[in-house]
Amino acid sequence: ALNFVLNRSFTDVVLRQGLGANSIPVNIWTWLLLHTSGWSEALLKLPSLVCAIVSLVIIPRLVKRLWGNNVATVTAALLAVSPGVIFYSRITRPYAPTMLFCTVSLLLTLSWMREGKRRDILISAVSGSLAIYFHLYAAIPVCAPLMVAAFYCLKGRTAGAESQAAANPPRVRDLLIAVCIFAVLDGLLVVLPNVLNPWWKRVQGIDHATFETARTVMTLLAGSRSLMLGVVATILVIAGLALMIKNSRSTGIAFSLPFLI
Repeated sequence: ALNFVLNRSFTDVVLRQGLGANSIPVNIWTWLLLHTSGWSEALLKLPSLVCAIVSLVIIPRLVKRLWGNNVATVTAALLAVSPGVIFYSRITRPYAPTMLFCTVSLLLTLSWMREGKRRDILISAVSGSLAIYFHLYAAIPVCAPLMVAAFYCLKGRTAGAESQAAANPPRVRDLLIAVCIFAVLDGLLVVLPNVLNPWWKRVQGIDHATFETARTVMTLLAGSRSLMLGVVATILVIAGLALMIKNSRSTGIAFSLPFLI
C-alpha cells in the first residue's frame, strides 16, 4: 500500500487497486496519512488496532443475544487471547477490520433469522458490504449465511419458529432491502474498482485444496503451527458446529456453511 499510493491522485486510489495493495480502504488510509500528518508506524496500524479492540466489545454482546451470558463470556476471553486477532491488530493489513465487520454481519444475520428485527438485517448488510470492501474473500462468510437466511425466510421458517406463514411481507421486504444495500454498496465499492482494474487476473495460485491447505486451516483455528493443537481445535470446532445444528438447524447451517465453503 505504501508504494501503491505514491504519485497517485485520491481518485485513482479510490477507484483502483493493485497486486499486493488490493484493499482500497487500507490504500485510502495510507494516502490520507501521506498527504496530512505523514506516515508513522502507530498511525498506519491504528485502524487495525481500533477494530480489534472494538471487536472485544461488540462481538460478545451480539453472541449474548444468540447464546447467552456464558457463551458470550467465553467468546470475549478467547478473542482477548486470540493469536490471530492480536497479530493482525499490529500490522497494516485489512484482516482486523474484515474480521470485525464480517463477524458482526454474520451474527446479525443469525439474530434476524431468530428475532426478525429489520434493524439487524439492514446493519448486517452494511457491515457485510464493508467487510467485502476490505477483503474480497469476506464475501463467503458474509453471503453464505445470508443465502441460508433467505432460504428459511422464503420458506416461512426461523430459528425459533419452525412453522410460520410463508407469505410474511415485512420479513421478505427486509430481505429485499438488505439485498439492495449489498447491490448498491458492493457495486460501487467493490465491483466498479475490480472492473476498472482486474488485478486478480494476474494472480497465480492453486485451484484446489491440498494437505498444506488443511494445515493452514488448522493453524488458523489453533493459533499455533502445532499439529496436535490444530487437530484438537478442529475437533472442537466440528463438535461445536454439530451441536449448533442439533439445537437449531437453520442457525447451525448458516453458521457452518462458510466453514464448508
